[in-house]
Amino acid sequence: MAGLLWGLGTAGFQEKQAGGELRIEAYFPAGQDPSGLLQDIELGAVQAGLRLNRLQAESFQEDPQAWLENWRQNFRAFAVGETFYVHPPWEAPDPAYPVPLILEPSRAFGTGTHESTQLCLLALRRQALQCRSLLDVGTGSGILSVASLMLNPGLKAVALDSDPDAVEVAVQTRQRHQIDPAAMAIVCGQLTALSGCFDLVVANLTLAIFRCLSHELIRVVDRRLLVSGFTSDQQGQVLELFLAQAGLRLEQRQHMNGWSCLLLTRE
Repeated sequence: MAGLLWGLGTAGFQEKQAGGELRIEAYFPAGQDPSGLLQDIELGAVQAGLRLNRLQAESFQEDPQAWLENWRQNFRAFAVGETFYVHPPWEAPDPAYPVPLILEPSRAFGTGTHESTQLCLLALRRQALQCRSLLDVGTGSGILSVASLMLNPGLKAVALDSDPDAVEVAVQTRQRHQIDPAAMAIVCGQLTALSGCFDLVVANLTLAIFRCLSHELIRVVDRRLLVSGFTSDQQGQVLELFLAQAGLRLEQRQHMNGWSCLLLTRE
């Protein structure tokens, strides 16, 4: 269901257990047609074999700044593996973890709390040390590019996102970690505008976006492609998109709480 909601453009969702049932509250921009959205969710659930007991839509208005402030008040530091320690600017890093990542909750994806982001961080712990150039597609907060440069300061990274708000947040993340802009270029635009190849391409996206961008991602991969952002039951569909292309093979797969991360390498 999470994969279906992301594919339909949700701005975020939360899960609640109530009376033995799982209640999912997903939020969408007010401009979307509620009836059409419900039909898309119902159809997608049937196609995915998901059983829905009830499905309803409610419209409301909320001050985005108040919502963001509430999130900030509840955001606490946490570790990812034995390497990374993600903490807000108002909390001190933990010296037990060699790579502190300073992140302030925002509307850009990538605070490190989501399983797909954590899976990418765990994979980058090794992969970032083995490459000279990195492309981070859909960078969001910029956490994956920054983490890679903290692991390998000699790396040259390009952080790409089509959302101007995300690019602004990524610039702030780069500044907080005192990373030279020459080492981490942040680009607002589409993948089709980039030329050349990269040792490692990281894409933490959704199945729907992978279906649109698989050919472009393959075009810019020189050696390794790290993909996440999809559920474990969707990984077969993701593999079909990339393994059908000559020269790519599956080297590693990781799972966390129903989410997957795949490392593909070029022969």
